[in-house]
Amino acid sequence: MFSGEEILSTVQYGQILQKHEDEANIYINGVKVATEEDFLFSYNITSLTKAMKKELNRERTNVGRTAYSSRVKQILLENKESSTTHLLVDSLNRFTEGDLPIELTWKDVAIHSCKILNARENVVFMTPSQIMRHGSMIDDIDGSDFQIITIPENLSYSLSDMKDDTGRPIRNLETFAEEVRDSLSYKEVPSHDLNEHESEVWGKRNEIMRMLGPVPACISEIKLVESIDFAFNQVETLGLWQRDSGTILIARSQLRSMESLAGTLLHERAHASSVRPDVDRGFELELTDYIGLLAAEQLKRQEASYVTYETSASDDINPKSAAERRDAPNFFRRLFGGK
Repeated sequence: MFSGEEILSTVQYGQILQKHEDEANIYINGVKVATEEDFLFSYNITSLTKAMKKELNRERTNVGRTAYSSRVKQILLENKESSTTHLLVDSLNRFTEGDLPIELTWKDVAIHSCKILNARENVVFMTPSQIMRHGSMIDDIDGSDFQIITIPENLSYSLSDMKDDTGRPIRNLETFAEEVRDSLSYKEVPSHDLNEHESEVWGKRNEIMRMLGPVPACISEIKLVESIDFAFNQVETLGLWQRDSGTILIARSQLRSMESLAGTLLHERAHASSVRPDVDRGFELELTDYIGLLAAEQLKRQEASYVTYETSASDDINPKSAAERRDAPNFFRRLFGGK
């Protein structure tokens, strides 16, 4: 029976079968009545509707999809078996390639599958446009135990206010970000706990912040913490800008050198002044401005040091009074014969 197709799940309306090769088969009580090229599974329907019975009275070997599609939907909506749900959602992940099985064009089936997966797995449902716009969040998700499931815009809208069978909200980009924020934990480091080197480096924080001009008004405080911990993060967080409180957190590990503190502190300052996240065009432009300002300031200092050095060397070789140096013809006057 079923042409050797393995039974994957059984519910009150029938069975989901592993289809062979490219065609799916539709069975009614074990008797093949139709084939489907674009179905993900084969199905054996054991509970008939009136429409199906009527159709079977006319045609036994080529029953139309309209007769059995409602029962196939009910089989899928009753199904809670993990492997079939995974296969459905994996297919959903490929919708951008135009390879979507018929079952997932039925929105209620797609929603049901997402709910089951949300309850059982660490997943985040995102649209292609969100993936393109939120590179920093993608990095955070990839650095955790969560998997991104790509879904169409219309399905994302439908899932936005829904909960799974356990009562948890369907995890999308916004809910994941909220969970990350809520999981933040840290312990402040008292200044008396710092060693001499750490105290010296930490004491330069305000000077570092003012290297680029006045500190943005949105920054109210800089805190030194032992570590910055998130429940889902597997990579060390070196610094964090907290927009709601106007606070910059700096991990103690950044006091190992002046370069480490300056780099992390100015990085978080750029988040504050640009109001943009990592891997974002606006944030990159802000960092570019910072680099330009620091480079220009460094060049000015080098030029001033060079002039000071030249003047000092001249005084040592040929000491003259300030008045004599002022009245002496300079290089350009000598070059062009001026007085």
